[in-house]
Amino acid sequence: MIVKKLILENFRSYKNQTEIDINQDMTVFIWKNDIGKSTILEALDIFFNWKDAVVKFSKDDHTITNIWWETIIWVVFENFPEEIILDTSVQTTLSQEYLLNKDWLLEIHKKYTSWSEKETYIVCQHPNNDEHISDLLSKKIAELKTIVDNKWLTCADRRIASELRKTIRESYSITTCDTKQISIKEEWAKNIRDQISIHMPIFALFQSDRPNKDKDNEVQDPLKLTIQEILKDPELIEKLNDIANEIKEKTKIVTEETLKKLSEMNPEIASELHPSMPDNDKLKWNSVFSTIEIMSDGWVPLNKRWSGVRRLVLINFFRAQAEKRKKLDNKTNIIYAIEEPETSQHPEHQKKLLSALIELSEANNTQILLTTHSPALAQLTPRKSINLIEKNWDNMVIGNNNDNVYLKIANELWILPTLSKIVVCVEWKNDIIFLSNINKGIEEFGNIVDLSKFSIIPLSWSNLKVRVQKHYLQDSNIAEFHLYDRDPDNQYAGEESTINTRWDWSHCKLTNKREMENYIPKELIEAEFQITIDESLDYNEIDLPKKVLESSPIDIYVEARNEWWDKSKKAIMIIKQIMNCKLSKDISRESLNDNDFNEIKSRFEKIAEMYQSCIQL
Repeated sequence: MIVKKLILENFRSYKNQTEIDINQDMTVFIWKNDIGKSTILEALDIFFNWKDAVVKFSKDDHTITNIWWETIIWVVFENFPEEIILDTSVQTTLSQEYLLNKDWLLEIHKKYTSWSEKETYIVCQHPNNDEHISDLLSKKIAELKTIVDNKWLTCADRRIASELRKTIRESYSITTCDTKQISIKEEWAKNIRDQISIHMPIFALFQSDRPNKDKDNEVQDPLKLTIQEILKDPELIEKLNDIANEIKEKTKIVTEETLKKLSEMNPEIASELHPSMPDNDKLKWNSVFSTIEIMSDGWVPLNKRWSGVRRLVLINFFRAQAEKRKKLDNKTNIIYAIEEPETSQHPEHQKKLLSALIELSEANNTQILLTTHSPALAQLTPRKSINLIEKNWDNMVIGNNNDNVYLKIANELWILPTLSKIVVCVEWKNDIIFLSNINKGIEEFGNIVDLSKFSIIPLSWSNLKVRVQKHYLQDSNIAEFHLYDRDPDNQYAGEESTINTRWDWSHCKLTNKREMENYIPKELIEAEFQITIDESLDYNEIDLPKKVLESSPIDIYVEARNEWWDKSKKAIMIIKQIMNCKLSKDISRESLNDNDFNEIKSRFEKIAEMYQSCIQL
């Protein structure tokens, strides 16, 4: 299961209900000290690990200090299992059992008092027609049969509770549902609780200022985290169950033999002896390996080494995990939560750590959560991952994915724009998306160079000539690769010549075809805009956006071409956006002819060549 959202209420600085979005890959919380960044990670640690959490919950964690007030931590999950087993071996779904919220996601609330994890709820949209249907999950199979009989219903299999519940629900005309909290701490909810527990992510919190103890908390030691993940492997679980069953069988034989001998001496003392062992799923295999720790040179425990050394080991643990998890089909979701990864590390090590974490976040079922106030790390973080935490009176405000957030962070942390050794310059934002889509979508292009690692700058038609002449980056040791449309009048021939005669590694190319859009296969454009392009026309030279506007039967284009010029101009812009942003995603190697493929390939090869030349310098 993947964490999609965390919501806090009455927990430390989060007095009022605060929603925090969590990305599927990496989420980074940025701002000043003591603003509540670490609180987010520790709330998740308490939610997932409770008694084994790095920081234990206490009465001081209540925002409102009355001990009778409750703190609520709730988590919304996506990618939950499609099927679960609630009754014997019969599969059902969370949706069929009405255990999903209004967004069709799994939402779990946990309430905490000053001394305990008081209650755990699934918050869901549940049918409310009457008392029978609203409480079906808590009813035993005999009660369900009674309801079926009283309603004169026919059930496919009366031995299975999920089938009985399904039959009862289908007998109603369910039109509305209420938001309901279903407690899963009750005895009847054991199967629900166990099934959800099986699929819960492993949550590992790494703190920057953790105590230096011989026996540190389990999640602090990467080796122990690895053991925790290993013990969730289904094949290993089956083997451990076989071991447990064999032990049970052998202890049973011992007790039977003991009883037999006891009966010979004094049969009145006991007529039965049974070994009492927990169920297999209650056995704590983790504790068997609790004494394992990492030893360094001279058999010195890792926890005895300087914190910088311990963190350096962690860097390479994450690097190794990134390499391993990207190769595997990971079934268990792991969440790595790291406070201030820059602590006690040389800047070069910080870069390697962040690079490893970004790579690790790209693996299946792997989420990375970071806190930082380091300008260097913030500068290297993917923009979509950045979250700004601020306090507005009694409310905590989480901002993400907009220019105001990035501007605030840049101003407060003194972050300057990051440019790579090569920048790619194009005419329009549409060109950026076109190039990015084909670089990502066609494996051969992505293998030559990963365009996402470079800054791509749209110069815009009106300013392009001025910017080329000014050469603003001439003293920056940054080389520029320019790619412009050839256009019918070859209007950028002068700029091409100017750039290609510079003393640095800069280079400029014009497209062989009229515009970027002309590289989109004809079939994609015809299907999208419901037009037919005459075979007699030179496809390389057609003004495709104009052709679509003139020919498409789609209402908005028909209306636009019958209105004044300004509306037609806006329609052309929309058509260009659809071509460059949508249709470019569908371009494949097979759909490109050899000439087009080789031309585009040569552009990416030139960028790769320029980058290697800059690296060598």
